[in-house]
Amino acid sequence: MNKTNHSDKGPASVGMLTNEEIRDICENYCLSRGQVYNIRSTFGSMCDMSDKWLKLQAQMNGTKTSSFGADETQGISVEYFAKNCSFLNGSLEKINKRILTAAGLDVSNSRVLVDWQHFLTLYCTFEQGQMDKAVLIRFWQKFFDPFNSGKCVEREYMALLEEIIRGQMIDKPNPTTNLFAEMYQRQLKSTGCLGPDSELLMDKYKEAFEQNKLDLQLLCSALGGQEINSDFMD
Repeated sequence: MNKTNHSDKGPASVGMLTNEEIRDICENYCLSRGQVYNIRSTFGSMCDMSDKWLKLQAQMNGTKTSSFGADETQGISVEYFAKNCSFLNGSLEKINKRILTAAGLDVSNSRVLVDWQHFLTLYCTFEQGQMDKAVLIRFWQKFFDPFNSGKCVEREYMALLEEIIRGQMIDKPNPTTNLFAEMYQRQLKSTGCLGPDSELLMDKYKEAFEQNKLDLQLLCSALGGQEINSDFMD
């Protein structure tokens, strides 16, 4: 009996995926086998670069190189990822850290790693592939409300919306980036997501997504540098 359990080799540092793992990823995220291989290769490259970066930081600081990441859980330093993520390289580091928090990672702990599952989920959220709707809704709730308070005040979400669309290409807010935030706020208001003080209410935000009153992909496209639906600005 001849069983082939491993195929599609990625970089040596992250090993290989089994045929079953590749099949499951293709089905769950609507990806081709080639796309899975490319994502895995990107992950492996970032793991290698993160490891080199950590060693360089240790040398510069005169400290011993940390051994974390050398166990079975391989990944990318959260600090390195926030600064150098290949598919979010146009967004602000502050926003990238907020994304990592929304994905369930503790960005205040420098020893935390972006592992394969987190990387795959984030890649499919902002680059290509398809995410489960409930997971994506929960992600955006967590993005705007990281401490589960049930709301996000107007000043905070307006600043985040402006920073999402501005990215690193512009040094400071301008009429266009402010307009994006204002237009999104207008949609939030028309779909009943705002409270009496214009705060974003998380339960109403979730409901608007579930009922398709809000475009769930809009902010993903803005962050990933993809084309935004022209109807949004009308």
